Amino acid sequence: MHACSAGIPKQEDMLLAAVPVCGPYSTLQSYKYKVKLTPGTVKKGKAVRSILELMVKGGDVAPRERELMRASPEMDAINAMVGAVKVSMPGMQKLKAAAKSGRKARAQAANKVSSGGV
Repeated sequence: MHACSAGIPKQEDMLLAAVPVCGPYSTLQSYKYKVKLTPGTVKKGKAVRSILELMVKGGDVAPRERELMRASPEMDAINAMVGAVKVSMPGMQKLKAAAKSGRKARAQAANKVSSGGV
């Protein structure tokens, strides 16, 4: 077995860990999972939590990759970032809209139950 790190894991690769990396977006363009960070107002901790949530809930994430993302220490990603940021990633609006509609549906169901509606 040959141990190495890869930004684009292959199907036959045995994944051991997920490592958060910060660098120029053009350098990370070929990575499977990437997020664009620009100077903004979102604090690092909140940005990391929202990024992980969006990536883990993504539809095309393999179970092992999802598990490794969740297991990755939050502080590793926070320490890799510089200052307050604005987060953008491919498909982010679609994922946020799906999460919002899910929360809305749960709230409506809870209101029906609490009001005794049928």
